[in-house]
Amino acid sequence: MVSVEEELSQWLDTNIPQRRENKSRDAQAVLLHYGFGDIAWPTLEQIGDQLSIGTRERVRQILKSAFKAKASIEDFPVLQVALEEISKVDFESIPVIRKRLTRLGVISPSTRILGLLNLGSDLGAIGNYQFVDHNLKKLSRSEAEFDEKTFLGTKSAIVDLKRFFKKAKTLPGLLGLATKAYLENEIGPEAADRIWRFMELGAEAEVIQDGDQQWYIFEDRDNTIINSCEKIASVSNANNVHILAETLRNSLRRRTQKYEYPSSEVIRKWLYQSKWFEITDGTAVFLGSPQPLTEIEQAVVQHLAGKGASKYPPLKHHLLGLGFSKPNVDKAVTASPLVHVDKTHTRKKYTYTLISEVGCPSKSSTDLDERYRMFSNRLKRLLSTGAAEVSREVFVRREQAILREWLFNGKVTESCAICGKEYSVAALVAAHKKKRAYCTDSEKTDPRIVFPLCLFGCDFLYESGMVTIINGEVVSSRKDAGQTTDILMANAVDGNAVEKRWREGKASYFGPT
Repeated sequence: MVSVEEELSQWLDTNIPQRRENKSRDAQAVLLHYGFGDIAWPTLEQIGDQLSIGTRERVRQILKSAFKAKASIEDFPVLQVALEEISKVDFESIPVIRKRLTRLGVISPSTRILGLLNLGSDLGAIGNYQFVDHNLKKLSRSEAEFDEKTFLGTKSAIVDLKRFFKKAKTLPGLLGLATKAYLENEIGPEAADRIWRFMELGAEAEVIQDGDQQWYIFEDRDNTIINSCEKIASVSNANNVHILAETLRNSLRRRTQKYEYPSSEVIRKWLYQSKWFEITDGTAVFLGSPQPLTEIEQAVVQHLAGKGASKYPPLKHHLLGLGFSKPNVDKAVTASPLVHVDKTHTRKKYTYTLISEVGCPSKSSTDLDERYRMFSNRLKRLLSTGAAEVSREVFVRREQAILREWLFNGKVTESCAICGKEYSVAALVAAHKKKRAYCTDSEKTDPRIVFPLCLFGCDFLYESGMVTIINGEVVSSRKDAGQTTDILMANAVDGNAVEKRWREGKASYFGPT
């Protein structure tokens, strides 16, 4: 089967008269208009400039006379197959749609889905679809070039998803972290499944696994835990990770919610993967900026400073004597991010210590792998400071150096994760499993985001989408296509098992299964 681009090219060659001056140029104008060129969604001015046509009005005339006034959807059976497949979708990511159409053999891996929709719309064959980004915002013309990180949906589906997504973002903002079960209770299981998959693929959500439960957080300053961390940083930016987790858990009690707050263990797991923290030997260093304390918080800090573990009654009386109300005093002491409450004894024997003065025990046996943590910390430091200090080119070079060291440090040879052949490390790249531009900050600081691919074909095959990794196995998307060398290479690695060590990290790094 020919592709949509080839079908359109053949139609233009047949239907633009041979005697017509600038036949090739006019055909190229039509192809460019539908995204078969360097720009996904070019303006008429851009087409005119590229082909030296002149005014945008002249370009519009050419598009009408060469194509729009003559063409009918019946002239394009391959395009109809593509549009029929797209019409089965009410909301899906562009990479998934591209894979489906590539497997049907109707497009190449580089075809812009936006161009297909524009072509189908002009032929009256499809409509009611929108392109949106990872925040469900409508895509602008300038952003259309980066359609790999976009989603396609019907207008009604996107309206529903926007409503559900707002709820999904609100829950962890109030609770610190929220579970998928809470989300299901709020919007229903079917909508929760869709939003969950959307968040995994595109949104800036971080997921924390705790047994059978999945918790999630949007790591922005609208989150109560992040706000608390900024407060804590005003008295201490380095704290024992377990003490910090317990204190943050206790501080959530300032608000009354119908759902359970995350446990200290869930918060501790989040601290280890959060972009906001660098953790070494059980000590968590906050990478954000401190926020000013309220008047009552300042009074609590001043009173507890240097005292160590204190009882509640003297502190309460001191604060009441300063004119603060009892409800405010209770919140500022018993549920404060600045105060660690030791609850190992009965309630009357609780003690209250400024978090900066709680002793930090030696390295915990529950700390993650030392080498992994070291590389993650290096990436976090680079992400938190490097972007402001160096050019993007230098930043990317430094990041790549860290990731290559993670994969190849001290090695002379290594095997390619896709073809399995052994190469010298100079012939291998640290390839992102998930394209870096679409990674969350947490994913960018996870060294497991990369795996080694050879420069002798596998890097191109994976980058172009000709092969994917599904459930730990290499899958070719070009089985029914022609037999060019690149397609033969893709089919040759089809079915290869990817070693377990290269599959470490989030399952979503390789996209939907």
